Amino acid sequence: MKTLTLEHLSAYLPYGLKCSYLGITNGSEISRDRKQFVEENEPYPNFAYYEPIQEVIGVKIAPLKTIRVYKKYWIAMCGVYSQGQKNFINGMGISPILYPLSSLTETIWFEGKEINPSEFIKDWYNEKYATEIDDLEYYALENEFALFGAVHETLHSQAEIIAMPYQAYQLLFKIKIDIFGLIEKGLALDVNSLETNPYK
Repeated sequence: MKTLTLEHLSAYLPYGLKCSYLGITNGSEISRDRKQFVEENEPYPNFAYYEPIQEVIGVKIAPLKTIRVYKKYWIAMCGVYSQGQKNFINGMGISPILYPLSSLTETIWFEGKEINPSEFIKDWYNEKYATEIDDLEYYALENEFALFGAVHETLHSQAEIIAMPYQAYQLLFKIKIDIFGLIEKGLALDVNSLETNPYK
């Protein structure tokens, strides 16, 4: 049985990864109702007469907040504090929301704006290294970066992906590209399959 691993999730943790999971979808409504009951029955609300709103369980989408590692297991925490956070032991029960590898040459949403991943990475790489190293080293890096360009032609070659510079990997994690093939394994959701893009 294929499962998410700590390596799969931790690579995306610093970059605002969104995850899908089953949870209470009306938690805010329940919280407001309870607070209202307390306020209306101060100073001593009698909860024997309180009729709580029934919980509605459904699909939730929330950011991956933190990962805690212990000796024999690890816990991923998702959710927004004000609406309730939920822990997932060994990542069981959550599905990361990612762009498929084929999105490298398409337009995607990143930090509220549309970008072309390949152009975004290329521009970042050129800007960063053109100002920090001399021309000879820069041309060597451009040749190395051509390996990344080869991935655009054959979007499903793991061998070519492995050859990419580490900085390119970081940017792919940042823009939520599915580097590990999790969508194909059924361990992640394709952002294009959702009604609303959570990264928009």
